[in-house]
Amino acid sequence: FRYTLGFYPAQEDRDGVRHTLRVAVSKPGIALRYRQNYLASPAATANDNPALQQLLTDAADSLQVELSAAASPDEASPGSWQVKVNVNVRDLQLTHEDAKYAGGIDVSFHVEGAGKVVTKTLKIAIPDDQFAAFLENGIDTSLTIETTGGAGAVRVVVQDRNTGAAGSVTVPLSRR
Repeated sequence: FRYTLGFYPAQEDRDGVRHTLRVAVSKPGIALRYRQNYLASPAATANDNPALQQLLTDAADSLQVELSAAASPDEASPGSWQVKVNVNVRDLQLTHEDAKYAGGIDVSFHVEGAGKVVTKTLKIAIPDDQFAAFLENGIDTSLTIETTGGAGAVRVVVQDRNTGAAGSVTVPLSRR
């Protein structure tokens, strides 16, 4: 099982101080991964949105943009995986103009232990008459990635190009 906890301090609690976070569970043998602290900055700034490198290496998932991802072996290409990603449109800042909703996202993939990151930039242009379906189903994208030997996971990061808001998740690469 996997659980994700998140919170955002209320505006009146943004005191400009770095606060320590502590998470504990009573059941033995449970592994915890979480940020050790956070900065309660008085106002939202560009620094509220972490840089891609931090999102790729942080043990905790970012929760500003909801996404789901799954990986399966690519039978046509041994040693490769097909990574499918779904992004919640409700979490993106889209502009409405000329009878369509527009924006963009960067979807980055980093295989554990590999030195390179592959980023796909998706331009979004959803006609008004299709917007309700995208709200319900999200935006799908996928990428075939090559892995080396014992790669155990791929980190997927989605970042809104308009706001910098991001979501991230680690997907295990295991043959079942």
